[in-house]
Amino acid sequence: VRACVRVDIIDFLLLCPGIAEIKEIAKDRDRIFVVGISCGLSASYVCGQLDWALSQENAVPIGIGFNPANLSRYEYIDVWNKSCRQIYCEMDKRSRAEREAGEERRAYMVNPTVGAEAIAGSTRMKGGSVTKMILEMCFLSGMELALRATDMYNPGPNEICMAGDAKDDDYNRVTSLDPILTHITLYRMTYQAVYKKKAMESIAEVMTLAASSIENPNGHFYYIGSDAFGILGLIDASEMVDTYGAPHDEMRGFVEGGWSICKNNDGDLSERSKALRMSLEHFEEDILPTLTKEDTVIMLSNEEVSEGLRATWRKVNLTEAKIARVVVSSSRTTPTLAELDLGESAPIAFVAIPWACTSCFRFTFEEFAMKMVVNLLSTGVNVIRGRTLSHFMVNMSVSNYKLYMRAAHIVKSIAVVEDDIALNALNRSIYRDDMPGLETAKIRPIAEHVEAAKGVEMVVPLAIILAFHEFRGIEQYHMDRALKKLRCVSDLRQIVRRIQDIRY
Repeated sequence: VRACVRVDIIDFLLLCPGIAEIKEIAKDRDRIFVVGISCGLSASYVCGQLDWALSQENAVPIGIGFNPANLSRYEYIDVWNKSCRQIYCEMDKRSRAEREAGEERRAYMVNPTVGAEAIAGSTRMKGGSVTKMILEMCFLSGMELALRATDMYNPGPNEICMAGDAKDDDYNRVTSLDPILTHITLYRMTYQAVYKKKAMESIAEVMTLAASSIENPNGHFYYIGSDAFGILGLIDASEMVDTYGAPHDEMRGFVEGGWSICKNNDGDLSERSKALRMSLEHFEEDILPTLTKEDTVIMLSNEEVSEGLRATWRKVNLTEAKIARVVVSSSRTTPTLAELDLGESAPIAFVAIPWACTSCFRFTFEEFAMKMVVNLLSTGVNVIRGRTLSHFMVNMSVSNYKLYMRAAHIVKSIAVVEDDIALNALNRSIYRDDMPGLETAKIRPIAEHVEAAKGVEMVVPLAIILAFHEFRGIEQYHMDRALKKLRCVSDLRQIVRRIQDIRY
């Protein structure tokens, strides 16, 4: 990370949709940095752009992920003669050699090991959080180093204190002139604050409330918030469809200002689909009139609540819906809704975060804490709902090459079968075909299987059942029999347990 902080050579930052755009930028500049983020080092789209950067004299590829390079995805990719593992190992080899020789760096691998994810294959929790840490440490440290060269820099005592319910003599104070070490310390203390017993108990109460809505066929779960907190809720809710196979309208997020606060290149997209209406005004128009006692609305904020969000919250209070709040704050006491003039009492998930007494970056750590809390809430809700088996997300969407291979690995791991049996079962489940033929499926490109999987429900759960039976030699296990057994994802746990009893 420290080697990446070179503010003197950064011209501007662009989130590039593809190699064509990168080429256009590169031709006018002496040097560009191409940052490719793939938590499991398995995204071929990212890997392809890093591979291009490796071959360019004026490009410096930076790979960010959380696997050793030699454990990245090894399968060759359709219409490409390389694998992700080849590219990342080449980057890792070059990066190590340049560092040891003291040469100018032409490639970087930033891939710390952070341990297994709570839900296998879902990198939005550990992987996503550490990605955010790395990027923010680079940019915040770069900003601080740039400010040090100006008259604007006046840091004062660089003191880090731990807020919360600790006594005065329990405060942790750290002094450091190194901005990276300071930020690492703050991130660690923020993480510890979220996972303190008192904070976790309050988060569990809100999680239980939200789960009671999702367990009901007619229930819904909504986040509302402003600024970055609202965007975090929006992003968290958007991940439920692909990760857990949840209906797109079951869990949604709304942010004050809608698309304008997101600053996306395409502007306001709300006219394209009702699902893209995401401002508080849209919430009041589309959702508020439909709220029932089966729904849960959660407001995300610190102790400061904007007038627009406050007005929407008061209207929610007048409905039958269940309500709760998530508050991240450097305050030492948990605020009540009444104290904040926000209506009657309701569960509050409260996290007392660390605060830097003179830091202008305090909101960064509030945002980091909020990300961890909403990830915990949505993950817990879907586990309670029965959309996981052990630590696997078994109701995921098979919407691209990476997720196809992940689905095959999940089938293989749960059914304890060979690769061929797992892939055959997965393809049978996608096509809803009793026996499409293993050899035929092998020669068809994975892109075709991914296209065929669009809109098909319960692909992985059905594939697991088919793989179990194929292992037992029941190759003609009919699709309709399997589908009758598997009425919903939560049935899978009982089915797998019964099959395992027979098998072992």
